[in-house]
Amino acid sequence: AVDRAKAMGVRVHHVELGYVRPDWLTVEPDGGGAGAPFPQDWETLEALAARGEIPEETRLYRASFAAYAAMDIAWNLTNLALSWATHPGYRRHQTWHPLAEYGGFLWKMSRARRDRAHAARAWADWRQGDAPLFLFPLQLRTDFQIRAHGPDPDLRETAKAVVRSFALHAPPAARLLVKEHPVDNGLTPWRRLLRETAARHGAEDRVEVVDGGDLGAMLDRASGLVTVNSTV
Repeated sequence: AVDRAKAMGVRVHHVELGYVRPDWLTVEPDGGGAGAPFPQDWETLEALAARGEIPEETRLYRASFAAYAAMDIAWNLTNLALSWATHPGYRRHQTWHPLAEYGGFLWKMSRARRDRAHAARAWADWRQGDAPLFLFPLQLRTDFQIRAHGPDPDLRETAKAVVRSFALHAPPAARLLVKEHPVDNGLTPWRRLLRETAARHGAEDRVEVVDGGDLGAMLDRASGLVTVNSTV
């Protein structure tokens, strides 16, 4: 759409739900993500920052998960029921059918207490000592920037590559903690997938995957952060 608009001489702005959250929208000319005309060198970034005002940090707006879920369900069910008639040939951009995603969320909700307990036990153990701890917060597999601009369009392959790299090159005492995205739909068995990858490379006891936990505490403890297009 951006390329078509530019070719027609149409001015383009890309509006994003904020690289800085909550409450902020990011508006970029000519595109977002890898297509954004964002400076790449630190000196230019510092000069831009010096020209701007310090943002207000008081939270202005609140919205519950239930409210977002209700809007999502209304949108998808309306499309499923009517788009065949109102928009023949319409194709969804999602990688999963909405009903499959809802099934995944229901399954995830059914085991949420167990997953939180596992995350708490793992963190209580892994936060101890002073061994290097690397944190890898996962993005959603459906994220379009992952699919279009990531190292691999399938986040599973990227995540396995990170685990392999850690197993082969990290110091022997180091650990890798993978944190699932808070609204992952539960259809990807991240813990089994990445622990199996770690086991194949002799690092099973040095890689853990959790669904939940205090991100701030993890960042405070971490020696480094591995990220692919995560707001973290």
